[in-house]
Amino acid sequence: MKKHIIKWMKSLGVLLICITLSAQLQAQDEKQDKAAAVKQLVESKNYQFVAETMLPQRGRVRPLTFGYDMIVSPDTLSANLPFFGRAFTAPIGSTDGGIQFTTTEFDYTIVPKDKGGWDITIKPKNAKDVRQMLLNITESGYASLRVINLNRDPISFNGYIKERPKK
Repeated sequence: MKKHIIKWMKSLGVLLICITLSAQLQAQDEKQDKAAAVKQLVESKNYQFVAETMLPQRGRVRPLTFGYDMIVSPDTLSANLPFFGRAFTAPIGSTDGGIQFTTTEFDYTIVPKDKGGWDITIKPKNAKDVRQMLLNITESGYASLRVINLNRDPISFNGYIKERPKK
């Protein structure tokens, strides 16, 4: 009887090991597929950065509601992001306090990271106060965006990238 129980437990152990290995291989395949999709989006310059949290230079992390993003395409850059922080000059007669612009004139530089992911530098040429946007993207699609302005404190956003919406 003891021999049968020991045999049965060994078989059960082997079965559990096989199931665990199968799940790990499947998760690894999904991770590789996601990394390939993100790489394709980054290299094609055709994606949307969706901001989930805002990190002003002065203050605390603030969660954001839906709708704040930056859309990158090969010929156009569009940003609709909030701003919270110190401004050194106030716009006269303007009710716009965020980072909102659309431009077709911008420099876009991609630098692959050693351990995966990309550092992207975007320099809009005719966007009001925005001097530079630094986007760090991981292989899994998570991203952080740092916006450096001329007349405002720098501000950062955390979120993810996804396929650009179809028009």
